[in-house]
Amino acid sequence: MDNNNKIERQKMQERCEIFGVKIEDVEARLAAIGRNGLLVSRFDDDEAGYKFREVKYFDVPGLHLNRFYFAMASLILKNVKNVLEIGTGDALSTATLASLFPNAQKMTIDLPFHDNMYKRWHNKGGPGTRRGQQRQKRLSRHNITSFRLNTFFISTLPLPRRFDFILVDGDHVYPQVAGDIMFAYSRIAKGGFIFFHDYYEISSPNCQVKEAVDWMAKRIPEKLFVFPMGTPPKRQHQKMAFIVKGLMKNEAT
Repeated sequence: MDNNNKIERQKMQERCEIFGVKIEDVEARLAAIGRNGLLVSRFDDDEAGYKFREVKYFDVPGLHLNRFYFAMASLILKNVKNVLEIGTGDALSTATLASLFPNAQKMTIDLPFHDNMYKRWHNKGGPGTRRGQQRQKRLSRHNITSFRLNTFFISTLPLPRRFDFILVDGDHVYPQVAGDIMFAYSRIAKGGFIFFHDYYEISSPNCQVKEAVDWMAKRIPEKLFVFPMGTPPKRQHQKMAFIVKGLMKNEAT
């Protein structure tokens, strides 16, 4: 590990300590769930899917850190009953969450194939493609309830009243992203985590997650945490934002 990666690892340790967690325990948690705990190089994806790296965290630059944060949350949360993911995609995060919370009821929602928004965002991952087949295999391998529905109609689904963990990674533009965030905040249990994927620090007409999350953050009592999405040097403008329901701005360090 070079000096830059040592610095990044130290920063991550400090972020873990905010929640009373050791970085070594997070790494051990990821190692314990096997392939679903591997870092993914999201910057090498193609029609066959994403590339996996069997390396230790922060040893290789440009790797995606979402699984790290999910594992951190899994060490903090106790007696998790319900986990929700909005935006299944390739089901990589779905499979990871299923492994991290094996005793929870796990639900994921993605757009129907005929939905225009699905065609826009998932042109590489249709049911007949290799990525689509891999996606279906991940969903069937774990105890996951999968829904295909535009989240405009999410209130019609037979979902639990409260969730302990929610990942919001659906449509990234208004008004859908605002609706998904509002639903997640209204249904998260006290002490539960809501993660907001693709929080970009640069303005983009195709990604308005930051604008929606920041609007919410000004109006709720909870503190918004914003952590790096990947290891340097790639895409340092891309972040993972999250809140813990009930962890107030004046209480968080």
